[in-house]
Amino acid sequence: MGTDAKAPIRVMVNQRFVQLYGQGQNLIGRDLRFAQGASQPSTIVGVVGDLAEDGPGAPPMPYLYACLQAGAWPDPEYVARTSDPRAFATDLRRVVHELDPARAVFGLKPLDSVVDAALDQPRLNAEVLGLFAASAALLAAIGLYGLFMLLVGESTREIAVRFALGADRAQIARLVAAGAGRLLAVGVGVGMAMTIAGGQFLRAFLFGVSPIDVPALVAAVIGLVVVGAGAIAIPAIRATRVTPVAAIRTD
Repeated sequence: MGTDAKAPIRVMVNQRFVQLYGQGQNLIGRDLRFAQGASQPSTIVGVVGDLAEDGPGAPPMPYLYACLQAGAWPDPEYVARTSDPRAFATDLRRVVHELDPARAVFGLKPLDSVVDAALDQPRLNAEVLGLFAASAALLAAIGLYGLFMLLVGESTREIAVRFALGADRAQIARLVAAGAGRLLAVGVGVGMAMTIAGGQFLRAFLFGVSPIDVPALVAAVIGLVVVGAGAIAIPAIRATRVTPVAAIRTD
């Protein structure tokens, strides 16, 4: 609108503004009048998408965008696309100085660096959570291994009897793996149910994904199955080496 205070005021609003104040209706062409400030109404001329103005984890807020008069506060911010940022910065300062020597150009940053700075804390949170998740997976593998070894030890006599009745090693291995697999399936099911139930709590730590993100849940299930399979393998192999004589000696 330039620097003419009497020029028509044209503004743009974001989608959240339309949803909150327009109940989804078309607001283009509608007039706005503020309780303080401009004496003439502002006309909505466009709608833009929601931006992460208040950080990556914050919900979108209603925003109104308008051109400000020269010297207005706060200082305006601009986004420009260029293939050569360094040359562009030089040209930009020169053009601004030619238009208004009193104006200063400062705070030039590549958009990538601005986004990286905004994601520093979420990235640190993700790394810490990843470390705890890896530790939890290791402890789970150790716990499953100990549990399945205990189950095989308690089933030594049964396994020996099956060998004596003609069962082969493959059948015994499948028997042990099936029993352990059922326990693992119950554990995975309980874990997924707790994840879904705690979705609202997890939502505060996520950005750009849903707590019920199907690919992430599938990856988690596959990871648990791999960890469980590794913990089952050694007890199953040990079960195939049980002999009736060894079972009698343990009684």
